[in-house]
Amino acid sequence: MSDIFRAYDIRGKYPGEINKKAACLIGQAFVDFLKEKTKAKRPLIVVGRDKRASSTPLFKSLARGLKSQKAKVISIGEVPTDAFYFAFKYFKAGGGIMITASHNPSKWNGFKMIVKSHGFVCQGQGMEKLKSKIRKAPTGSRQRRQQKSETHIKDAKIESKNIIPSYLNHILKMAKKLEIQGVPKLFKIGVEFLGGVAFKVIKPLVKKFSLKTVCLNSSTHSFDPLLPKNLRELSKVIRNKKLDFGIAFDGDGDRIIFLDEKGKLVDPSSILALLSLYFMEEWPHSKIVYNLVCSKVVREEIKSHGGVPIRTRVGHVFIKKIAEKKKAAFGGEHSGHYFFKENGYSECSALVLLLMLKILSDKKKRLSELIEPLKRYFKGGEINLPLHQDAEKIYKKITSHFKGGKIDYLDGLTIEFKDWWFNLRESQTEPLFKLTIEAKNKRAFLEKKKAIFSILFSL
Repeated sequence: MSDIFRAYDIRGKYPGEINKKAACLIGQAFVDFLKEKTKAKRPLIVVGRDKRASSTPLFKSLARGLKSQKAKVISIGEVPTDAFYFAFKYFKAGGGIMITASHNPSKWNGFKMIVKSHGFVCQGQGMEKLKSKIRKAPTGSRQRRQQKSETHIKDAKIESKNIIPSYLNHILKMAKKLEIQGVPKLFKIGVEFLGGVAFKVIKPLVKKFSLKTVCLNSSTHSFDPLLPKNLRELSKVIRNKKLDFGIAFDGDGDRIIFLDEKGKLVDPSSILALLSLYFMEEWPHSKIVYNLVCSKVVREEIKSHGGVPIRTRVGHVFIKKIAEKKKAAFGGEHSGHYFFKENGYSECSALVLLLMLKILSDKKKRLSELIEPLKRYFKGGEINLPLHQDAEKIYKKITSHFKGGKIDYLDGLTIEFKDWWFNLRESQTEPLFKLTIEAKNKRAFLEKKKAIFSILFSL
């Protein structure tokens, strides 16, 4: 079970690594951890889940584990992760667990955990302790505890609540704070849900604003909206039906990806830069948080418009912590996560959509026209590399080849030169290294990629 404990959450393949037995044990250990942190004898825990086939059986076993330790459980059913964050605060819960593996393929699943006045259970913030609690329990004790939960707790009541109406009201209140009063133009939008749960919020929202939508729910057994194969149908629909733009979501709905009116994918870094401009126009000198693998254009746009760019390592847990500490107005990642101060620095894909509609209405331009000035560099997508060597050994080898650049180890290895940069880091959600390269044009990008590959694959 040791491999399932990752930097941001617990995640693994079902049922080999994540299964019903593991879910029950995790539930029991989480309550123990929660009692220590909150001093509550019967802590209230909110549980949500995505639409994966394994999420419901995992929920049942997790709930039994929670109840066996005398926790009170509220189930909010199948919801986007951002709605789960809202529910955690709305019900004033001591703890919360979202069952999801986000963008990972359908065979994966996992648990995102949060504790009141503590924050996310993650690396360096409780994950090690939770892992220890599970591993220290003797096998016999584990079995007896699970059997107890399966029998004594079998018929225990779990309160079910529909959080969506309250969450929609919350989104509209946030929109008002951001000066989004309505959407004058009747937009036509293509929407790809990829078999995920984003539709629970997006469908009633577009109805509220009288938006014309063409909704898709492609079943590709993959929930990553940045994979080209997952965007083919949406791109085709945008072109054939002459839509204004398209959006796609990941499995748990906390990432939103844009395609322009030509059906072309828009780099999330460009979207982050565009949305950041709105904040700096409305609230001058805003602090904007971005992760270190976003395009250089993000930093440049924030600076040139009088804002304060704040660079962080990759991962929603880390970016939220920095945004809160620095009191940033807004933040985002290269993956399509966007964070709002008004939402307690949690994601809200629906609010991103409303903000984009506001910008398009105000500027009276197509999305491709707004993005064009931001396409100053060529940045490929993250390249997954199944490297098996020690990270330190790899970084040392690379730094010995690329001299003269600015080196930092904020997250993996980053080396920045005047006209190009790259980052190589270990993935925190998959057993991979991730390589990001940005250069002044495609030709330079391919040259640098070839040079880096020649080093990596000679190790």
